[in-house]
Order: sequence, then structure tokens, then C-alpha cells
Amino acid sequence: MQKLQDLAPTMLELWNLMDTPIEEQQEYQQITCNIAASEHEITQANSLSEDFIQYCNGRVGENLKDELENVSVQLGELRRNKAENESLLSLSFQFGDSTDYLKWFGAEETDLSLHKLEEMRRQLMSLMVVRRRA
Repeated sequence: MQKLQDLAPTMLELWNLMDTPIEEQQEYQQITCNIAASEHEITQANSLSEDFIQYCNGRVGENLKDELENVSVQLGELRRNKAENESLLSLSFQFGDSTDYLKWFGAEETDLSLHKLEEMRRQLMSLMVVRRRA
């Protein structure tokens, strides 16, 4: 029962980070609806079976790994783009083209995106650590 209650909040937080559609979440509704339940309140067959909990744990692990990989790829691309944009912006300022505000705003947007992705990566890493301890 404790494994189930440890797994469900991780699933909910992961879904929130990934903006998982409701349809996908419903597949695991029998887990998430049992977060606060006691054993005698759980009536659905196999909801507490070790096989089912292991299956769900594996799925959560796969989703965490996939999402972390995805975020890492996006971060790499954004960092490369940022470096290229900074080089172009520096050149345009050197040659007196200081009116190119679009490049500057693009750099600001890139910084915001980087910050968001880095925060998401930290949260995913935190979820992985919590999941491994459970």
C-alpha cells in the first residue's frame, strides 16, 4: 500500500510537468484515486498487486527518463542558438547596427526559455531522486 501511495504523487507531479492530457492520465486513475485511501477502501481487483505497482513504477520511470532526455536535448539546442545569437548580436553592435532590437529581444526570449527548461530539468531530476528512494 505504501508503494502505491509513494508512486501516485510522483505520477501527478510528472503529469503536471509534462502537461499530460487527461485521456492518458485516466489509464492510471485506479492508482491516483487511491492516494489517500486505506487498504480496506480499495475495492478494484489487482489495484494493490505487486505486478501492477511494478508496471506503473516502470511506466513512471520510463516517462521520467524520456522527458528528462527531451528537456536535455532542448536545452542543448537552445544553448547553441543562444551562443550563435550572441555572436551575431555582438557583430551587429560592432558594426554600428545597434537598431536591431529584434535580435536583442530574441536573446531575451531564449534566456527565458532556457530558464524554464532548466527549472523543469531540476524538477524532473528531483522526481527521479524521490522515486529511487521509494
